[in-house]
Amino acid sequence: MSTILNNIMRLFFQHTKSNFLILINIILSTAAIFVLLQNYYYLRQQYNEIYGTTNVAHNYSVVPEFNLRQNYNNDVLNKSPMYYIGKEVFNELEADYDIIFFDCSCGAMDSEYLDNSINWENFVQTVEEFSYKYIDVHYLPANGFRAFNIEIGEGNNFTEEDYSDEDLSKPLSAILGYNYSKVFNIGDTFTYDGDTAVIIGFLKENSSYNEYGIYYNLDDAVLLPQIFPRLQGESNLLPEELYLVHAGNEDVDVQAAINAVTTKYGYYTIEVSPIDGIQLTSTKDISEKNVKLIGILALIACTICALSLASILVNRTLQDRDVYCIYLCCGIPMWKINLSIAIEMMIYLVISIFPTVAISIREYGSLIVPLWQILLFAGSITVISLIPTFITNRKCNIDLMIRDRIV
Repeated sequence: MSTILNNIMRLFFQHTKSNFLILINIILSTAAIFVLLQNYYYLRQQYNEIYGTTNVAHNYSVVPEFNLRQNYNNDVLNKSPMYYIGKEVFNELEADYDIIFFDCSCGAMDSEYLDNSINWENFVQTVEEFSYKYIDVHYLPANGFRAFNIEIGEGNNFTEEDYSDEDLSKPLSAILGYNYSKVFNIGDTFTYDGDTAVIIGFLKENSSYNEYGIYYNLDDAVLLPQIFPRLQGESNLLPEELYLVHAGNEDVDVQAAINAVTTKYGYYTIEVSPIDGIQLTSTKDISEKNVKLIGILALIACTICALSLASILVNRTLQDRDVYCIYLCCGIPMWKINLSIAIEMMIYLVISIFPTVAISIREYGSLIVPLWQILLFAGSITVISLIPTFITNRKCNIDLMIRDRIV
């Protein structure tokens, strides 16, 4: 053990210039590793946050280009040829890209106009500044249930007839939130401002949806397929407008898909905006490549650092060949010489960590990259850089020393 310690001390004091270069090299290598790892993890974190499966938008707001919206509304109202072209566009998008077009809206029923035969008290909400008491109402189309993954817990869902039937002599179908199932039964009816609705089902507990960043919990809500109360002589059907779209496949670039199909049919330009997450665009591919690129750069930088450090160590070892040959002649095995060099490098490695840790804490308030990862990469560089030195030391013997002296 004393031989190893003596050789370490000799290396420290006999090669001060080389040791200084080695220490600076390891410090810079560690700092470079830290910077590259930090950038890599930051980019990967941002990539996962933006394009992760939990945050990629599934529902979008879709409207015709601003100066074409009046034309679109006229087409819907008058059922013009462009209206039927639009139907073809939407059908193809739904069939080929698993994209669903729908609209939804919310409203309220004034509790003063609800019949008193049913106890609504536990479900009434109040706007304090106006002393207005109301029941929460949502108008959700059939494909809206699929878009927002809203499921029926008991009873039945709306049928196509519920959305199209304008016969006011029949009660309107209604689906109530989960909390109503504790008080009401399927088949119960209620009247509001002279119109009647019949309960056909209840939603599962904690049913909800998110629209334009607003969270709607439906446990205390009433869902209706038509405007309620229905008015005699007027259409009570929900407006046929293009507002929302649901992407069943999160890997589909909705804007690109819509652009492709609308261009094919010569339809209006449609603008897409996410309402419940981050829109998936071609920038995903660019971001993914950036993450991979920073990882490749980290690998290249580590390789350059290892080669530079190995070069300095080999040059120092060549200067010490005479000493090592004498050690061998004195019976000191080569493994002890190599071990002393390895321990010396480990000491430099530990010292090199402190500047990087200090800078990270000063600039960021914490160590962004885990310490074990810095040690792992920096230690790998150090170990790899020692390999040429160990190979060079294997050639040390008395014959080599004599030849060097003669030359």
